[in-house]
Amino acid sequence: MKFLLFSCLFLLFSLQYVRAQQLVMSLEWICSTTNTADFQVRLTNTGSVPLTFNALIIRGVHAPTLTTGSISWQALNDNSLPGWLNWPNTGTVNLPYNATTRQLNFSSNVTIFTSVTAPNVPTGSGVVTGTFRMSTTTTWTQNSNFGFVWAATGAVNNYITPDNFVTSFQQIGLSGNQICGQCLTVTASIAQPLNLSAPTSPANLSFCGAATVSDLSASPLYISPQIASILWYDTPTGGTALSPTALLTSGTYYAAQMVNGCESVSRAATTVSIIPSTTNTTPISACGTYTWANNGQTYTTSGTYTGATVNCVTETLDLTITPNTTNTTPISACGTYSWANNGQTYTASGIYSGTTTNCVTETLNLTITPSTINTTLISSCGSYTWLNNSQTYTASGIYSGTTSNCVTETLNLTVTPSTNNTTLISACGTYTWVNNGQTYTTSGIYSGTTTNCVTQTIDLTIIPSTINTTPIGSCGTYTWANNGQTYTASGTYSGTTTNCITETLNLTITPSTTNTTPISAC
Repeated sequence: MKFLLFSCLFLLFSLQYVRAQQLVMSLEWICSTTNTADFQVRLTNTGSVPLTFNALIIRGVHAPTLTTGSISWQALNDNSLPGWLNWPNTGTVNLPYNATTRQLNFSSNVTIFTSVTAPNVPTGSGVVTGTFRMSTTTTWTQNSNFGFVWAATGAVNNYITPDNFVTSFQQIGLSGNQICGQCLTVTASIAQPLNLSAPTSPANLSFCGAATVSDLSASPLYISPQIASILWYDTPTGGTALSPTALLTSGTYYAAQMVNGCESVSRAATTVSIIPSTTNTTPISACGTYTWANNGQTYTTSGTYTGATVNCVTETLDLTITPNTTNTTPISACGTYSWANNGQTYTASGIYSGTTTNCVTETLNLTITPSTINTTLISSCGSYTWLNNSQTYTASGIYSGTTSNCVTETLNLTVTPSTNNTTLISACGTYTWVNNGQTYTTSGIYSGTTTNCVTQTIDLTIIPSTINTTPIGSCGTYTWANNGQTYTASGTYSGTTTNCITETLNLTITPSTTNTTPISAC
């Protein structure tokens, strides 16, 4: 009794658990020809519990009066997932078909997948579990309504993670003794994707120089797991598909798409323009490294390089790379230095970079020495000529001279007006001036020493000297009244000078003798 109760509870719990499973099985028509029609079956997990796929049961009927011929169908066995072991390979060419009821009947082998190898059934786009093809012995209307209605026994077998057993998912609205008899939603498409539109292609395509059909572009309609291939024509209808290696000419081309041997009825037009290619070469000279904006490439060697092609204008770079060099100029300056190369003013010693010309970068090796001033005090009369700069100054002031070794010579000058003190002098023949020890023989104004900016000057008159000679004969001695001198010998004697006339005595002294004359008188 307890065991029976436990079993009932377990069954109830299992039923509640699998209610969380929701699965959608869709039949999707892919394409058709006049005697074939391809479709695929897709599974999508819309529940909250992970599922892995085990087996598939396809049972349902197609639309009536499709054809007057016999219908058969088969698995294409082209699933691209390697772990699926070529699913749904059935080992037979044709699958079971009931012509009376128009029923497709396929039940896959449940031993292909185990609980370990079974693939996941994802949400979203789901997974295609098999691709199939219907065929007729006569014809039917291509891309027509092939309608399909699932039979009640169409179902899916899955592993419910993590339990290691298989449960049959049956359709919603059906009852049965299966574990999940209300969890499967089935759908079947009526319209075929290829009947909707041709592939998407650009309205206009341009090519530079030669181009082939393989250079044309179009976006095919994606039909999982197949991708449509593109066929190109030079006519809107009919004709033969062009070879991918066929050369293009300017004109209109038309794109169709092909899936599983089915081709779209409509074609998308593309206008093609073939433009002659030209080359535009730009000569560039650069230093060391050059980055070409055209392609973002950096080049370090000279050469000819090809860049991007725009409107068939291919850009070519004719590049000359010159190595970078540095020319260093040593400069010593006082206080500051303004470099003419870049107009910068520097106040500290250092190495500075300037402009680059012809790949030569000018560099300044600068030594800054602090500036000082050496001031010289000078007092001068009237004017002063400074030997430092050879300038003559007539007014007091502070003047700047030359700078050597960052020492600027400065003159602190006091200028006193010059004056003259003139002395009138008359002299006979010559005049020796005690002021300067000079002897003058001609009249004139002469400058002597200067003291306290006063220059001594003489206004000199020179009168020629003359001699007035007086001859005198005397006996024994002679006293000259001119100078009061008494002479006892003959000779020429100088006396006083008056008005530059010097009196001269030409004296003849005759010795005194006695001549006795005897006289007798009466």
